[in-house]
Amino acid sequence: MEDRIDVLLVEDNEDQIHFIQKVLDRRRFNVTVITDGRHALNYIMEHDLEFHVILLDYRLPSMNGMEILFKIRDLQKELAIIFLTVETGIELVVDAMKHGAMDFMPKTNRFYEGLPSMVEKVYALHRARIEKKHIEQKLMESEKRAAEELRKSLQEKELLLREIHHRVKNNLSLISSLLHFQERLPQSETIRPLLANTRSRIKAMALVHDKLYNNTDLSHINFSDYCRDLARFLFQTFPLPYGRQIEFTLDVEKAILDIDMLIPCGLIINELVTNSIKHAFTPDTDSPAIHISFHSEDGYYVLKISDNGIGLPEKIDLNPTKTLGLFVLQSLVEQLEGTLNIQCNQGTTFCIRFKIP
Repeated sequence: MEDRIDVLLVEDNEDQIHFIQKVLDRRRFNVTVITDGRHALNYIMEHDLEFHVILLDYRLPSMNGMEILFKIRDLQKELAIIFLTVETGIELVVDAMKHGAMDFMPKTNRFYEGLPSMVEKVYALHRARIEKKHIEQKLMESEKRAAEELRKSLQEKELLLREIHHRVKNNLSLISSLLHFQERLPQSETIRPLLANTRSRIKAMALVHDKLYNNTDLSHINFSDYCRDLARFLFQTFPLPYGRQIEFTLDVEKAILDIDMLIPCGLIINELVTNSIKHAFTPDTDSPAIHISFHSEDGYYVLKISDNGIGLPEKIDLNPTKTLGLFVLQSLVEQLEGTLNIQCNQGTTFCIRFKIP
């Protein structure tokens, strides 16, 4: 058996009340009657009529039906209201529909015949509207909960990733310190430079993790800042040749690189700047200088490290047993899926090009 529909009839004409109660079969509808407009408004304000159908007459004592519609609209209540009127003007009907009525019914001779089906139709539409609103509200609450859970999950992962960068940096720094201690022990002159080279490579990687740990973005850092800090470390680590001062210049655009590019680029700079400091200059070199530049060009990043030293031999042996530094350089360029070009003209310039992701 279908649920009975609750109906609030706001009507002051006794004959019409009688006929409306008669056509709204008591087996299908529960009808409550209020004959005064202001009393009807108070009743609506004090009761939950979400699942009622309100039959609202236009002409009422103390407050007409249109005024009641205005008040209900101000209360921001969505109710199933059928506007009843003997008026024939279309303007009144349009105004009623615009201000909250779901349907209207003129009080004509056939008025009572169609009323039950209209009440059922409006009730069904109103129920569907309420259910849709509840579903949308649940979806919004569900999306809000999901967004909050995702935010918490991302925050936890960010803390974890930050801790990983911190621990990796600390472990690499510990290894670097041990190598530095080993350098200071009595040993052959061939071992000490190898330890220094290894320590600088470790520092180049540790510096990446240090900057990522202290950065708000845990996967990208400013390459210009990284280059400046790395070069400062290299000049502090390796003694300058012949007591000379080397002019260092940096021309790096503000590029934000991820860790997959940062570490190879950092190691490349480490290898080439270290090699320039140690081997590029002689006592006769006029104003020794090292220059690093990094720019984007036609969809590529271009990294250049150059010096004004003595240059490289005509034939460069990339055999790892003989020139490990250059072999490492070649491997790092391959990691970037880039190309390496070497120019020996008034010094040496290494140019590495790789695609911007």
